[in-house]
Amino acid sequence: MIRQAALCVTEYDIPFEWSAASVPNLFKIAGRKNWYCWYYEPGTRVQKVFSCKSTDKNEAKRSALDKLASIYTGETSRKLNSQLLSEFAKEYIEFVKGAAFRPKSVLAIESSFRLFLNRIGDKPLSKIRLEECQKFIFTGQPSQFTARKHYGHLRAAFRKAVEWERLQKNPFEQFKKPRAPQYEAEYLNEREFQQLYDAFPTSTFADRRLQNICLLVFETGMRLGEVRHLERKAIDYQTNSLVVVNSESFKTKADRSRIIPLSHNALQAIHNQTKDNHSNALESIRESPYLFPNEQGLALSENAVTMYFREIRQLVFPKRTKLHFHSLRHSYGTNLALAGVPLQEIQKAMGHSTISVTERYAHLQRLTFPNLRKVQAERRKIAPEESPLPTNPHSPASHSSPSSEQLLELLAGIDLSDLAGLLKSLNDNEAPTESC
Repeated sequence: MIRQAALCVTEYDIPFEWSAASVPNLFKIAGRKNWYCWYYEPGTRVQKVFSCKSTDKNEAKRSALDKLASIYTGETSRKLNSQLLSEFAKEYIEFVKGAAFRPKSVLAIESSFRLFLNRIGDKPLSKIRLEECQKFIFTGQPSQFTARKHYGHLRAAFRKAVEWERLQKNPFEQFKKPRAPQYEAEYLNEREFQQLYDAFPTSTFADRRLQNICLLVFETGMRLGEVRHLERKAIDYQTNSLVVVNSESFKTKADRSRIIPLSHNALQAIHNQTKDNHSNALESIRESPYLFPNEQGLALSENAVTMYFREIRQLVFPKRTKLHFHSLRHSYGTNLALAGVPLQEIQKAMGHSTISVTERYAHLQRLTFPNLRKVQAERRKIAPEESPLPTNPHSPASHSSPSSEQLLELLAGIDLSDLAGLLKSLNDNEAPTESC
């Protein structure tokens, strides 16, 4: 049947219309809704199967005929063997730019392609072998984080290559993403942050600006890009909150807006910076829409914040080399988790795209169990009140002395004249203790 269908397909000029004379061998797999088609690989007796990606039989027939036509006429092979990796990389980069990816993300994708090209050389997509992809990801990378980043970029790109029919299989989907290393991000508690905050000089506008930025990030968990592009109109003093929004010049990492509640310290940082902006001699700063503008009234650069923060960190915590500006954001999430705030609330406040990102703080919540303790306290008592609770005979609680209230209640009914006799009888009846 498949041979007849294949011979019939090759007699038509593509595209061709389906007819009763060219019926592919369709079948269904138990538990799945789509139709499937099997055929012999050209020139062999090896059976192959593909999904028609349709639950309608007539539509499945048309899809199968189109697929068989491309297989037996060699059109697919010619298309697959024609495009080089460098050509596809250029085409894909243009696609992500048009899809409104963040400029930083585009640069990272370009870097992944450039390093991959340097490693395996420029070759047709169909000639890229699985082992080449695995070696690129698992060997020669400076860290597991870098390996995971390259894997994510290239897997998404090659998935698009399959979708565009430039490739039959995505080699990066044939092995798993490198495991994320277990680590505890550097963070500051309130006492440590106070040390850092007090170390900032306050003689210049730039000094006070960075001090206010650090306080706001410590109290809100905002990303560096978010606080650099924070506009004054995004602050709502009636609800004591601010809104992180996308704009023409800035897009959030998760590409979605979120509301962040403001603490007293966060409001104080905003008030201090607003007052400093209004009293500045430069009109560009006074009229800037940004809360933390540069001298031209534009958003601050990353280096203006991170390099200055590094200087202060080296002054206060010279041995904590892994403490960076982004650690202030980790401090926010860590302190919330230690306070018992549910992970779902932390996720919304920090703008994580998935709860799996927020779960890096889950181990901290296990130290407090706030919700679990609350549920335990509200549980209905199952055992009757008169049933004694089980105790450990070796625990100090099982041999604890009566409370002062219990002693007073016991002595209230005893006459003072009988107290001496009572004490004498207790001493006489006291059994000698055995030595272990």
